[in-house]
Amino acid sequence: MSWAFVLASVSVAAPAFAVDMLASGSGAAASARTWLGAGGLLEERSSLTPRSGWPLTRAANADLAWGEGVATARSSIGVETGEAGISMSGRAFAGVEGGAESGGAEASAGAEVAFVVQRRSAWRLAWTRADIRGGRCEFSISSGDNPLYESEGMNGSGELEPGSYRIAFRVWAMAPRIPSESWIALDAEWRLNPLVVCACDFDGDGLVNDMDLLVFLEAYERMTCGLVCPADMNGDGCVDDGDFVDFAAAYDALLCPN
Repeated sequence: MSWAFVLASVSVAAPAFAVDMLASGSGAAASARTWLGAGGLLEERSSLTPRSGWPLTRAANADLAWGEGVATARSSIGVETGEAGISMSGRAFAGVEGGAESGGAEASAGAEVAFVVQRRSAWRLAWTRADIRGGRCEFSISSGDNPLYESEGMNGSGELEPGSYRIAFRVWAMAPRIPSESWIALDAEWRLNPLVVCACDFDGDGLVNDMDLLVFLEAYERMTCGLVCPADMNGDGCVDDGDFVDFAAAYDALLCPN
């Protein structure tokens, strides 16, 4: 099954990343099809978002019944920017049951986001919820026509230099015979964190001052960390008194080391 993305030209910026990441284009597509026998009955449904603001949501369903047999395909995709980065949600289900003749179902959904990184940053991808049986997922980062990162899973990390990039996210499921079924339900988050001169300089201005203190205190109040947590100085997964001691020393020195 072929699928494609169409990028929008409208400029959309995620508020918390206005300095570091500017989203400049987006598209989402979902498709589902069912069939009976070789070249037999076919139903195909698709939906495409060539131009839209956030969030992007698309869904497609296709159903085929013959005698006592049923083939079902369902797909949906959702992408949204937020304070932490980009959240992605994909669903695909394909199932065939009953009947004596061969039949099948296939469903896929994908989304793409184009963005600009304004300063060298670290990224991290991780799934937050997954339910998979036979379904598959795919994630990639590219610059122009050059692929930089490709994975058949929703976990990974790396760094990006300033420049223009594109993220693609896809899920799909197939049920090629009677009886069979496969599915995937996956939620993932992609986060971007600027690389700074010193750990406590959260805004990268070369100083550890009141602006950085506000960022630290907000994380300190929450205590728990997300996928990317610059205020977690010792990397133990929480922002507590140990991190406060490290930050206080840097705050007292004011200037970041060269």
